[in-house]
Amino acid sequence: MKVAILIPTKNRPEFIKRTVLYYDSLKSNHPIYIGDASDAEISRSTLSFLKGINNVCVKYFHWQGLGIPQTIAKLAEEASAECDYCAVQGDD
Repeated sequence: MKVAILIPTKNRPEFIKRTVLYYDSLKSNHPIYIGDASDAEISRSTLSFLKGINNVCVKYFHWQGLGIPQTIAKLAEEASAECDYCAVQGDD
């Protein structure tokens, strides 16, 4: 059974960094799906950070301006191809 961790976010790059580093330190076998509605500059910075993550699978999507319910729905759709269940983690 595979569980995806869905994280909708907007303009909270430090939270994403802390969260991903935590799961990376655990060598979590649950993939993380990030739906980021941040500004383009923050998105580039977050994506650059994620390139250094090695111990956990992170799938990053930049959907600027998308609301939280829509982001969660799109992340769940993306995760459904490989995961049986999803857990949503807020960014606050």
